[in-house]
Amino acid sequence: MLVNVTELLVRHAMSEMEWRRRLPCDCEQCRDDVMALALNQLPPRYVSTDRGEAYVKAQYMNSQLQMDIVRELAVSLQRVANNPRHTGS
Repeated sequence: MLVNVTELLVRHAMSEMEWRRRLPCDCEQCRDDVMALALNQLPPRYVSTDRGEAYVKAQYMNSQLQMDIVRELAVSLQRVANNPRHTGS
């Protein structure tokens, strides 16, 4: 099992209602674009065991990592809101 725990943390943060309300469109394309933009600015944290995953998730308690994720999500949300790539309404 190979997991990028940073992706799990960003996905978890995106699932919180606060973030979804900030995005004018809640389609899958817009959500994926926000995640991709944010993840490209954050360092990956790959693990291959459940123990490693638990360790990295515990690091999320570090306020700097939380702030990094919040910052990148905010910037990404704004970019996607200003320039959505989805088709349809």
